Amino acid sequence: MTTFKRRKALPNSVQPSGYESKTHPSASPSNDEEWSTEKLIEASRQLPLRLERLEHENKDLRQQLQSLHQSHSNENRELSAEVQRLRQRLATVAEKKVNMDQRRTENTLSSNRQSELEAEYRNDFRDGRRVDAVDLIEKKIKKSRSQQLSEEDQLKAYRLACYIFELSYECAEEARIGFLSYYSSLLDTLVTDAPCVGLGDGKYKLPDVLSAKRPKDVPQDYTSEVMVLVKEAAGRENLNLEKLAVRRELK
Repeated sequence: MTTFKRRKALPNSVQPSGYESKTHPSASPSNDEEWSTEKLIEASRQLPLRLERLEHENKDLRQQLQSLHQSHSNENRELSAEVQRLRQRLATVAEKKVNMDQRRTENTLSSNRQSELEAEYRNDFRDGRRVDAVDLIEKKIKKSRSQQLSEEDQLKAYRLACYIFELSYECAEEARIGFLSYYSSLLDTLVTDAPCVGLGDGKYKLPDVLSAKRPKDVPQDYTSEVMVLVKEAAGRENLNLEKLAVRRELK
């Protein structure tokens, strides 16, 4: 709070009204007036320092605002580049799809057909899933979004992605082979042992069940496979027991 120095009245001074004015003991002492004056002088001396401090703070705020604008512009630039890359990738995938559809109608047995196997292998080796895997690995390697990976780090990402896909393919192949072997043995056992099981449990008559209509969209691969196994195993089976059972029923 700014204080102003009050003018001290002189003793026995003449006022404009013509009367004599005298000082009273209740007036403020000179010590208080000197203290307030020192405060004012000290405050005036501190004003340049405060102004300089405010200028520094204003400068820092401007720099922070400029850095924020620059970071936002960099992020927008990176996002625009990523959108452009994804658009190009979508266009490439659509072009590959069109080429695949056209290749189905081409005459692949023609001797005059130009071979593009090497070019297709080189261009189509990195499909969508491999690109996604490489992008995820590179994001994990990067410490910041704006960091550019070196050629060695990019090569590591590609090698790791290929290694992951190779292991997944080997696991899927082993699972497929195991399932097919078990499925084939199960069908073989079902076909070869079904007559014996039916003859042993012939005294138990199963209730008649109405066969439901088979929908048209059900694949016929399973039925045809069972019939092939039945035909292959029919020549090795001994049907004498079945013949005797049929003769007994006819008698």
